[in-house]
Amino acid sequence: MKKNFILGLSILTSIAIFGMNSCDKNKKVKLNTQKDSISWVLGENMAQGLKETGLDIDKKIFLKAVENVFDGKQGPLDDTTFNKVLQEAAIIMMTNQQNKIAKASETAKTNEAKFFEELKTNNPEVKSTESGLYYKVIKQGEGRKAFSGGRIRFHYKASLADGKVFDQTYGVREPILTLTDNVFPGLKEGLQLMSAGSHYIFYIPSQLAFGANGTEDVPPHSLVIYEIELIHVLD
Repeated sequence: MKKNFILGLSILTSIAIFGMNSCDKNKKVKLNTQKDSISWVLGENMAQGLKETGLDIDKKIFLKAVENVFDGKQGPLDDTTFNKVLQEAAIIMMTNQQNKIAKASETAKTNEAKFFEELKTNNPEVKSTESGLYYKVIKQGEGRKAFSGGRIRFHYKASLADGKVFDQTYGVREPILTLTDNVFPGLKEGLQLMSAGSHYIFYIPSQLAFGANGTEDVPPHSLVIYEIELIHVLD
């Protein structure tokens, strides 16, 4: 019996149908029943996933294999060869994924370096720290200065380099109350530069923010921009 365990890998969730032999390519597919819709959604979703793996697929052979399975016919490969080729496909897909991640990482690093170079050139009022944190003072407060381990209350707006806001308190919720140490390194460093009543903008490189992993809203290796209004510094 053929071993299909590799198909359980997330990369291989996308085994799929690229097209439908019964459909005229020049006509729109009519989805008249729930069965039609389910068939289409599964085919499109999984085919898109398989396409993203970067495998070089012969669509005709692929569709013939799908047809064979649904018709219960025997394929041309014995079990040993089948499993060997399946493992080779998995290795190719993993390599493609690693290359894709590496390329995206290099692009992000290049874009980040370009952003900070332009920031320094075009904004002489922007300052920096030894760690690589950049910041701009909009208003300097005269209250108590934030410190490590202290509680602080502040409003914030967080955005990406392209200006897309991915999180904020303004108009959404009350100012956040947290410990200075409970935020990521770049923001922790920045907050300790501020006194109550201050309004700063921080330009934080990825290594001081969400790093190579990113988050649901922040792509890997992305710099982030935080606008902060420090309201209170508590004990």
